[in-house]
Parts: sequence; structure tokens; C-alpha cells
Amino acid sequence: MIASPGRVNIIGEHIDYNNGAVFPAAIDKYVVCGIQKTDQDECSILALDKKELIHFNLTQLAKFPTGHWANYIIGVINELHQKGLSIAPVEIVFSGNIPMGAGLSSSAALENAIVFGLNELFQLHLSKTDMVQISMHAEHHFAGVQCGIMDQFASMFGKKDHAILLNCHDLSFEEVPILLDNHKLVLINSNVKHEHVDSAYNERRRQSEEGFSVLQCKFPELKGLCLASINQLKAIQEEISPIVYKRCQFAIQENARVLAAKAALTKKDWKALGELLTASHRGLQHLYEVSCPEIDFLVEQAILHPGVLGSRMMGGGFGGCTINLVESDQINDFVDMLQSIYLKQFGQSTDHYMINITDGTKMIDL
Repeated sequence: MIASPGRVNIIGEHIDYNNGAVFPAAIDKYVVCGIQKTDQDECSILALDKKELIHFNLTQLAKFPTGHWANYIIGVINELHQKGLSIAPVEIVFSGNIPMGAGLSSSAALENAIVFGLNELFQLHLSKTDMVQISMHAEHHFAGVQCGIMDQFASMFGKKDHAILLNCHDLSFEEVPILLDNHKLVLINSNVKHEHVDSAYNERRRQSEEGFSVLQCKFPELKGLCLASINQLKAIQEEISPIVYKRCQFAIQENARVLAAKAALTKKDWKALGELLTASHRGLQHLYEVSCPEIDFLVEQAILHPGVLGSRMMGGGFGGCTINLVESDQINDFVDMLQSIYLKQFGQSTDHYMINITDGTKMIDL
């Protein structure tokens, strides 16, 4: 059996695909998967939570409708084929407790569980980095989401009680201890996921790449959008649209916030860390424009609470969770307050998650 965790991202949203630095951690919510060889001609996958069983032939890998969970699994198998790695028919069963649509990377956890299990079962000799890249490309080519590498990397490389400061330019990383003293990271799930999230995500990536292509023409030494300075961006302002300028401005500023957040965490400057979280949300809200009314409401109300040092949206956007830095003795009051006013404002409930930072994808015994 394989257990593959979801992830939180302390700060650094939408910049992994812009060669920025990100600051995620694996959390104790998992996809658990069993894989075994079969003497049947076809593969089978049982999704226990959805009570769905599908069959497919390894010689005819076809996409399911957009958004179907099977695309993440078959996409991984397709990437193995593209690398010239062969597997025999298998039976797969999986379940999990990562909330879907909450921005906790249930899809990356599923992809990692599959590639990790197949690597073990068929002795494919893939490194963790190989597996992470296969999972990411599966999402690109089968699920149709042009994600960066952060989600898969955090889920695979996670370390208990540590966040990962990941440089997405060269995949170098540093394991940073998470010692929050009398504070906790609390996730509030809006239980909202607006339509067209994937298409909006892909659009933001295209806009960022458009801005970077113009930057690189003027500054050919640049290796990524997040490695540019604001002064360099200003130098091309007349050559790009105002929307593209805003997207680039956010990416450059967010990358700086990630590095500042690591410094604040190391110095245990909780006030500074909280302010960086909230500043990140303002950028996502106004420059990258991937928030939504429900998430903005949760952030605005959170930062009014005396026990909250900072709050921001987390994940791809347009719903999902906020991540909040909260004084430990204020958590119950904070959660109750948000639950009450959110229900009154939007007519639906929030969920909250107290998270523990855990190890990455691994084999387990049941």
C-alpha cells in the first residue's frame, strides 16, 4: 500500500510555473492506494469513495471527460509509456481523506501514489524527481491543467515538521523546520469551487509567459519571470497589456514574499509572517485576480479577529481554503466566529482543518 499526502502552501502561489520560490509542506491527509498485478487482459481501477469501477486497456489509453479522476491515473501510465517504460495489467484501488476542491492537492497526491506504486511493483528505477515530473506531466497532458511542479514535489518530498523552500528554477530545495510556538496554521474551507477554475488557471499561466517572453527579449539573461526585478518589468510596461503587467507584477512580488517569509519563520517573527500572508492575498485578489467573494470575505473577517496574525487564499483560486496564522488559545473562538458569519452571509457552512506537517509519499503497512 502507498500513502501519498496532500499539501499546504504557506506562501508562494502561482509562481512555481514562473520559476519562482515556493514554501509548501506535506500534511496528514492522504490518498491511500493499493496496486497489484493481474492475469486479466485489462487494468481495473476502483475508486472506493466514489464507488466507481473502470476498466481500460494498456494499448488504448484514452482520456475520460474533463475533470474525471481517472485522467490523473491513466495520465501517469501514459507518461510511463512515453518514457519507454512498460508495465503489465494491474488492479488499483484507492481512497482518501483529502477534501476535493479545497486546494490541498488531492490530484497530485493521487498521481504520486500511482507512479510510486508502479515504480515499486515493476522495479522501474525512477528517482523521486523523475516521479514528480511524471505526475506533473500527467496533469498537463491528460487532466488539461498546466500546473507547476510544487504540488507534486511537496507531496513526494515532504518531511515531518518541515516546510520545503523549493526553487522551481532548478528544483533545489531546503527543508525548513516548522516551529510555530504558540501559533497554529488553520485551514478554513469555503466549500466553494467556482466553474472554469482550470481554464482560468491556464489563462494566468499564458499571461505570465507572454510577459516573460517580452522581458527575456530585453533581458536575455533572465531564466524566469520571478527572477526579474520590478525595475526590469517597468522597462517593458509600454510593450505589454495592463493585465499582463499586473500578472507579472504579482509574480515578482510574491517571489520576494516567499523569501521574506522564510526569514520571518526562521527568526520567529510571527507578526511579519502574518503580514506577508495577508499581502499575498491582496496580490492574488487584485493583481492575479484568482480570488472570489467567499474567499475574500473569509480573509477580511479573519484579519479582524484579535487572534489572527495573517490570512490568505491557498491553491489555484476561485474557492477552496484560506490558510490562517492563529494564536493557539484563540483557535476555537476564531473558527466559531467565521462559521457563524459565513453561514449568515452565504447560507452555507465552512469546514476547518488543524494540520500536522508530515512525510511525503511512502509505502505503508495496514
